[in-house]
Amino acid sequence: MGLAGQADVIDDYGPVKNINDEHGEKNMNYQTLLLGLLLLSGLIYYFRIAHTSQKNKKRIIDLLVVGVVLWISSRLRVYVKIDPLEIAGILVFAYAWGILIVEKFWEGLKGNHQKQHPD
Repeated sequence: MGLAGQADVIDDYGPVKNINDEHGEKNMNYQTLLLGLLLLSGLIYYFRIAHTSQKNKKRIIDLLVVGVVLWISSRLRVYVKIDPLEIAGILVFAYAWGILIVEKFWEGLKGNHQKQHPD
């Protein structure tokens, strides 16, 4: 036990002292939020730049998404007790499945429109 009933925690990276420190926790949450917003704005910037690419726009965006999924999946392990590689595989599969569904939807909509209004 730490000072005045404060619990000490041991995680994968070693002991962490005083997890009940209210001021430190508030500062850490603020710093985490600020860092998250900075990373999110950076990712948005990269996706906007990739969207302006003339040649391999879809491939670049797909690789950015896969990179973000791999990067984030290791951090999700703290909240979900699943292997990070399994999380990454599920997210990449869901991303690819979503792309397939959207493309098939637009193909069907376009085909249906051409049947109703032949040129």
